[in-house]
Amino acid sequence: MRQARPQRVADAERQESDEQWLQAAEIWAELAEDDGDARTMVRHARALKRAGSTVEAENVLSQALEVAPEVSAVHFARGLLFEDEDRLEDARRPFEQGLCIDEDAVAATQSLTLLLVALSAISAVSSGV
Repeated sequence: MRQARPQRVADAERQESDEQWLQAAEIWAELAEDDGDARTMVRHARALKRAGSTVEAENVLSQALEVAPEVSAVHFARGLLFEDEDRLEDARRPFEQGLCIDEDAVAATQSLTLLLVALSAISAVSSGV
C-alpha cells in the first residue's frame, strides 16, 4: 500500500535535500504516473538531470509538454536543461515560449536575457568582431 501523496512528496524532497537524485527521481516518476501533472513531471525531470540522466530528463519534459503545453514551468525547465548542456540555440525557444505564457516570470526573463547576451557574444566572436 502506497503512502499518501503529501508523504510521498515529502519523501522525494528529502531525497533531493540529501542529494539522492535517482531515488528522488523514482518517487517523482511514481507521482507523475499517478497524477499525470506536468509540474510533477518537471520535478521528475529536474531530479533526473541532477542524477546525470539528461536524455531521460529531456524525454520526460517532452512528455510533459505534450500533456500540458500551457504550463510555463515545462518550457522553462526545457530551456534550463538545454542551457546547462550548452545547447544555447535550443534553449532560446523554450524560454520565449514560457514567457509568452507567463510574461511575469522573473527567472525566465533573466535566463533569456543572459542567454541572448551569450549568443550575441558567440556570434561576435564567430564573425571576428
